[in-house]
Amino acid sequence: MDKLIKLYLFKRNDYDTIKQFIKDNVEGYEWFEDDYGNMYGVFPGSDCKCCIAAHLDQVEAGDIEAVLECDDYLFGEDKSGHPANLGADDKNGVWVAMEAAKHERHPKLAFFVDEETGRNGSKACAPEFFDDVACTIVVDRRGSKEIIYEGRNRQYGSLLHILFKAVNPDWRYEVGISCDADSIRKYCDCINISCGCYKCHTRQEYTCLAELQDCLEAVNRFLDSKYDLMPIFDHIKEFRWDVWSGDDSYMVSSERV
Repeated sequence: MDKLIKLYLFKRNDYDTIKQFIKDNVEGYEWFEDDYGNMYGVFPGSDCKCCIAAHLDQVEAGDIEAVLECDDYLFGEDKSGHPANLGADDKNGVWVAMEAAKHERHPKLAFFVDEETGRNGSKACAPEFFDDVACTIVVDRRGSKEIIYEGRNRQYGSLLHILFKAVNPDWRYEVGISCDADSIRKYCDCINISCGCYKCHTRQEYTCLAELQDCLEAVNRFLDSKYDLMPIFDHIKEFRWDVWSGDDSYMVSSERV
């Protein structure tokens, strides 16, 4: 968990440092950024059409100086010994994406900035990155074993939540609030999944390590399944959306699968 703890200790929204840390610790990937500052990773030669996404920013609640471990839980502490925001939302997601990159299929990676200020990063993402992406797993949900298939603006996709649960039957469906999946659903099927963080956006935020590991294992099981290579995803990408109107609404095609 050394990489996770180092992520927690980076200063809030120090994008350049966090991006360099990711590049230094994810081997074999090629990286590029869009005009807004979101960062994308691709492993040359990989046939994987699944993307793992997380956001790099966090809500400030105390200036963290140390990470404390108690049994299977991690907490943040400031220089005075008081609770401090751990940054688990969404550095847990960043860690899962970095670890999932070790999978032999090498999924695509997307790291968005400015999610906490209204999804501004993912709203300004590079659409061309998603041209050969069948589905995106956003790792940015509190709690354990929840599959968020619908957010503030109805469903994120048609098929991915069903296939993810097929290989993770002990996970459950829930409806969530706004996340980066609301922005990129127009490009591919999306879900948002739990990554073991609690009391997000507060000084009392903490991580359950066992549940964070559950998240990574669930992602790896999906990658093992190779569902992203099913031809049905190409049909969904071509026909699912008839109309995209504005940032926060859409109409569903009559040919939805």
